[in-house]
Amino acid sequence: MKTLTKITLAIGIFCLFAFAQTEKPKAAVYIKGNPEGRDALRMAVNTFLIKSQKYQMIAVDAIDVVAKEQNRQRGGSVSNEDIAMLGRDAGAQYVCVVERSELDGTSYVSTSIVSVQSKIAELSEMSELPRGERIISLIERQINTMLGIYTPPEPEPESPSEYNDYMSNEYTPPKKSKPFSHVTESNDKDYNASTKNEARIRLGARWRGGFIVEDSGVDGSELFGKSYAQYKEMKKSVDNVNSFVALYLNPGLTLNVRITDVINIATELSYNLTYSYDIWFGDSTIKDNEYFANVSMSYQTIEVPVLLRLIGRIPEEDYIYAEAGFQWGFPVSSKATVSSGSKFPDGQFKYEYSDFRVKRDQGLVFGFGLGTADFSIGIRYTYPLTKLDKYGNINAHSVFNIFTLAYDFFY
Repeated sequence: MKTLTKITLAIGIFCLFAFAQTEKPKAAVYIKGNPEGRDALRMAVNTFLIKSQKYQMIAVDAIDVVAKEQNRQRGGSVSNEDIAMLGRDAGAQYVCVVERSELDGTSYVSTSIVSVQSKIAELSEMSELPRGERIISLIERQINTMLGIYTPPEPEPESPSEYNDYMSNEYTPPKKSKPFSHVTESNDKDYNASTKNEARIRLGARWRGGFIVEDSGVDGSELFGKSYAQYKEMKKSVDNVNSFVALYLNPGLTLNVRITDVINIATELSYNLTYSYDIWFGDSTIKDNEYFANVSMSYQTIEVPVLLRLIGRIPEEDYIYAEAGFQWGFPVSSKATVSSGSKFPDGQFKYEYSDFRVKRDQGLVFGFGLGTADFSIGIRYTYPLTKLDKYGNINAHSVFNIFTLAYDFFY
C-alpha cells in the first residue's frame, strides 16, 4: 500500500512539474505613439502572437490605460523599463513592442519582445518599410523571424479598410481585371514583345511574292496529250526575255508552334494563283515577239508546307530564323493554251486545255528571314519533286520567293 501511495505521489509531482514546464508565458502588445489605425494594428500583432503558440496573450488593451497616463506625464516618451512595468502591472511576462519611425523620408518599423523581469528587449527586428508594402506584412515577417516561424506571403488586399489603410504607406484602390484577358492590369505593361515571342501557338496571315524560275528545256513534242513531234522547233523550249517572269499571288494563313526556345514547327495554308506562266518554242532566243509556238498556263493550287524553323534571338526582342521542310500542293483548277507564233509555217492554230495539272504535287522548301513581335519577312525557295501536268511532259517550276511577309494576329 505504501508503495502504491509513493507511486501515485510521484506521478502527481511529475504531472505538476510537466504542466509548469509547458505553461506558456503571458504576453501583451504595446504600440508606441498614436498612429492611425493603432487599434487594428494592435489586434493584428496580438493575433500573430497567438498563432505562434509561443505565448498566452492577455487582454488586448490591458496595459493601454496606464500607458496613456504615462504618456501624458512623460510627454509621450516611454522607455523599455516603463513598458516592462506596465506589462508587470497587467500580469504579463513579456511585452511585444511595435514602433514606426521616419528618417530622411524613409519609414522604418521596429518590433521587439521586452522581458518584464529583465526590462530589456530579448528579441528585436528593425526593417525599412518599402513604399507600397503593407506594414502588417513586414511586422509578421519580423515576428516570424524572431520566433523561428514561417508564414506564406499574404495576398494583396482587394478592398480598403482601417486595417489596410495603416498597413501601407499609400493606399491605392484595386484595379478591376479585364475579362477574358491573358494578363492582369498590373502586368499589362510587361506583356510586350518578349511575351509574344514566347507564345506557344501563333496564328497569322502570310503573303508570298517573287518569281517563277521557268524551265527552258521543255520537250514540246507532246503537250497535254497532243503530239507536235512533226515540228523540230517544238523539241525544246528556249530562253526569252520573259523567262524569269511569271505572275502569281500567294496569300494564306500560317500556324507556328513553339517546341523550345530555338525550335518551332510551322505550317501554312496558302492559295497559289498563277495566272501567267509561259513556255516558248522556236530559235535559240526569242526576239521582237517572233516565236514558233507558245504555251501559256494559269492555275490555282492549295499549298500546305510543313517546316522546321530554327530561331536565333538578337537584341531588342527581334529574331532571325532558318527553315526547311516539305510542301504538298493540291490543284483546284487549271487552264492552258498552245498557240502558234509568227514563225509557224503552216498557218495559225490555238488549242485550249483544262484541268491538265497533276493531282498532287510535292516539293522541298528552304528559307530564312527576320522577325519581330508581330511581323516577319524572309526569302524562300521551293524545289519541285513532281511534274506540273498529269501527262508527265512539263516539269514543275522552281519558285523563288523574294519575300514572305507574315503578320501574327493571335498568340
